[in-house]
Amino acid sequence: MSEIKQKLETAIKEMMVPEIQGYIKELNTLVKDEEESPDDVKALEEMYGLLEELESILLAIEENKITDEEASSIHDNILKLMEESKGH
Repeated sequence: MSEIKQKLETAIKEMMVPEIQGYIKELNTLVKDEEESPDDVKALEEMYGLLEELESILLAIEENKITDEEASSIHDNILKLMEESKGH
């Protein structure tokens, strides 16, 4: 596996997935306590969708169905997302 694919895999597994799972847990608590807003419900759906997308990317890496260029682009986008989320 190329270095960029390893970096992408690490970014997804060690940064994105844990952050998304934590946010999903918070949103599920709101839903459980019946304190959710329509925006919370929408965000929860989007987070589950994002997790599915990340799982698809991990599978593509594992099966070598993603190019280094695609991996680099996705990796850059993930880093930008993480930086933006730190600003909020």
